[in-house]
Amino acid sequence: MARQVTLAAGLHMVGIRDDVVILDVGADRYSCLVGGGNQLTPVGSGAVSADDDVLQELQSAGLIASDPGAPTCRSPVAPRGELTAGEYPGRIKRLDTMVRTLAATAAFRNQSLSQLIDDAGPRRSRSARVDCRRVSARASAYRTVLPFIPFEGLCLQRAWQLRRILASDGQPVDWVFGVKTWPFFAHCWLQIDDLVIGDRFDRVRSFTPIAVF
Repeated sequence: MARQVTLAAGLHMVGIRDDVVILDVGADRYSCLVGGGNQLTPVGSGAVSADDDVLQELQSAGLIASDPGAPTCRSPVAPRGELTAGEYPGRIKRLDTMVRTLAATAAFRNQSLSQLIDDAGPRRSRSARVDCRRVSARASAYRTVLPFIPFEGLCLQRAWQLRRILASDGQPVDWVFGVKTWPFFAHCWLQIDDLVIGDRFDRVRSFTPIAVF
């Protein structure tokens, strides 16, 4: 009979067809259990359900928390659209955003994934109110200045920078990580509820969310 247990801290898991993908934040590493969906079922992002013999194997591998209580992390929400782009930002908004982005670029370097998650700003609670117009305006300014920023980086850096800048505006948003398989690929983006920010819905819709911070 299957039981549900909590994953070890920093681990996130999602099923994609017959496979199971694991994100280990502490190790900054993804793993794929090919065919693992036939033996275990991820429950949200922070728990797994399986028979006792499978759970014993997971525990031996250090994947199960010592406290078998309820999951402590939130489950990500699948995106269903994107936040409408704001008007072209004025000169002051662009200059302010450029200064903040340069500072965020310097702060990003040489940090581990767990450090980036801790330093990106406060995590958004479900009850937090966000001013979508302010978020949209800042995201538009960020996209405008990004081509002029050295060491632009990939999605991890861009999402982290924008989330940090929005947090300094008092606008906490979700940082969502997603994966797809065959071939394996990972991506991350920002969301308010189910609306994508600073990215294209058509780009992220093919990814299955695995974690949210």
